[in-house]
Amino acid sequence: MPQPSSIHHLDDHLLDTVFDPGSNARGRVYADEDRVRLLSSEPGVLDAVCRGSGQSSYVVRIRWRRSDSHTEIDDTCTCPLGGGCKHCVAVILTARRQAGGGSTPEGASGVAADWRRELAELTTTEDDDEVGEPSGL
Repeated sequence: MPQPSSIHHLDDHLLDTVFDPGSNARGRVYADEDRVRLLSSEPGVLDAVCRGSGQSSYVVRIRWRRSDSHTEIDDTCTCPLGGGCKHCVAVILTARRQAGGGSTPEGASGVAADWRRELAELTTTEDDDEVGEPSGL
């Protein structure tokens, strides 16, 4: 039976298997540029916001389970691809780095201290007509 597993099971080999080379390369750049804010992190689930290349930000959810020696990833993203994208890779890499014991500006847990503020900053292309108004998710 599948069990939730540690973020460390989402290693580079698995990322290379699950995500295409372009998503992996661009996701690494996004992680290096600190574009990800983790909203919650628990065994088997990550919720985050990733700032895209334009003014849009995307909500990402990564779920994974490990059975025997196999890890399954189920990811979703509010970007046009819907998942399997650079934003998902960036979230996984950011979570792995923060779980590695380094200090984070958000606090000991590595999760954004004020998720409401992070989500309030999201914009979508639909918001162009409503400048200054918060967008719904």
